[in-house]
Amino acid sequence: MNQEDQALKVPEVAQRLRVSAETVRRWLRDGDLRGVRFSDRGGWRVLSSEVERKLRGEPSQGQGDLGKAGPALLVKRTPAPLPTPWSQHGAGAAL
Repeated sequence: MNQEDQALKVPEVAQRLRVSAETVRRWLRDGDLRGVRFSDRGGWRVLSSEVERKLRGEPSQGQGDLGKAGPALLVKRTPAPLPTPWSQHGAGAAL
């Protein structure tokens, strides 16, 4: 990552590449564009150097997490499981 690299949001990337935001999201999901997904609500971030690479027509050197091979990084919290009526009284408790 260069010092002048900026982390861009999907609408900024779409504007620079002159495509729709949904096209950018599809490229990110498919690995044609590298970026980091913070969460469903936090959205994606793409380095400006990655946008320049895409403008030059160079192939992606890996998908997902800004250069690391593998699927895009998804930081997502999963809620704790809800208790069931059976777990509140312990396993095998008499009803």
